[in-house]
Amino acid sequence: MDPLLADVFTALSQAGVCYCVLRGHDRLDAVEEGDVDLLVEESQLGEAAAVLAALGFVRLRAWGRSPHHFFVAYDGRRDRWLKLDIVTRIAYGRPFHVWQTRLADGLLAHRQPWRNTWIPSPEDEFVTLLLHCVVDKGQFPAHWGERLKQLAGEVRDDARLASALLAYWGNHMAPEDVVALVRAEAWEKLLAARPLVVRHLARRGPLGAMLRRWRDWLARKAQVLVGLVRPQHPDVALLAPDGAGKSTLAVALQETFFFPVHVEYMGLYQKGARRSRHRLPGLGLLAALWTQWRRYARARLYRARGHLVLFDRYTYDALLVQPTRREGLLRRLRRRLLAHACPAPNLVLLLDAPGQVLFQRKREHSPGRLEQQRQQYLTVTERLPHAVILDAMADPETVRRAATAHIWVLYKRSSREQTYASYAPAYRSASSADQH
Repeated sequence: MDPLLADVFTALSQAGVCYCVLRGHDRLDAVEEGDVDLLVEESQLGEAAAVLAALGFVRLRAWGRSPHHFFVAYDGRRDRWLKLDIVTRIAYGRPFHVWQTRLADGLLAHRQPWRNTWIPSPEDEFVTLLLHCVVDKGQFPAHWGERLKQLAGEVRDDARLASALLAYWGNHMAPEDVVALVRAEAWEKLLAARPLVVRHLARRGPLGAMLRRWRDWLARKAQVLVGLVRPQHPDVALLAPDGAGKSTLAVALQETFFFPVHVEYMGLYQKGARRSRHRLPGLGLLAALWTQWRRYARARLYRARGHLVLFDRYTYDALLVQPTRREGLLRRLRRRLLAHACPAPNLVLLLDAPGQVLFQRKREHSPGRLEQQRQQYLTVTERLPHAVILDAMADPETVRRAATAHIWVLYKRSSREQTYASYAPAYRSASSADQH
């Protein structure tokens, strides 16, 4: 079993939280990266959330997903992700879980110990898994079909199973016939009963189901709007001289980070681009500001939709130009305005390596020119309290894991509703601790 998951079970039990693995306990040893479904006593959700926060989990916004609550953790020691889908009630429906049941009471009342955790009784797991496949999924994946067949053979309390099936499957099919179809792997016949099952569930409070549907629909839309103002997902600027591996890191994070990653180019001086000449003074500056804000607004929308945003370069490029004595006041003001044209990112990651090393990688510029770029970036990041320097001489996998650990610190701080400014002095030490 995943060590972090084992720690979760131990901590929940020690805290006295009444819970059980909702389904799939037979596959916990094979959990790599994915969801683990837990049922928690509704009155103890706050205690469970505190336990998970202490273990490094981040609680995600899940407006309109009731009764689901999502928690994600990154294990930097093993470079593994773990997501917990915690429910406090058993409800069905797609895309909104509007048909509520009282199955949770029986699940927790009849839960059974299994190794270092708790699991449902065969009767409860059979009913909840069957309804999950038929009503929510509309299919029987191979592993769930095998599990249902296994549960059908483990049932001991036939009367309790029959009572639950009559209550939530309906009386259009005898309970023993439902079990017989599962044993015969007659999945199509069971799926064909979905309209009757849904109709039966819908009779249990139709007005409440309709109100929950509209409530959840509005809540999901509102989450995107609120995310524009106060996004849960951070933005990170990647800075580096040519050849330091910035693009390699961005691609690696897109492939391995738990949340989707959007890369937005924010460079002021794109290679190969023609410099436009405007007859009216100031139009060039306005055009540059418009371009940067258009890119930033697009990135903000991605953050609101649940993406981590990586900025390929940033407006800080304007500070890389070394001022000269002949440079006028207006030009200096222009560079400063461009450098701070957009809000500061939550984190700046600078990939640092000596110019000679960078030259050996790409051979596009001389070692002296690359070393000059490096020193300029180091000078710029010294002024940024939210900057972290990564050793670009390390192998790409090491760099990716270090970057992931630093980014995950942002998620954990954000989940505690703290602004970056309030923890900037302790940021580097906290980041280092999370990597060990």
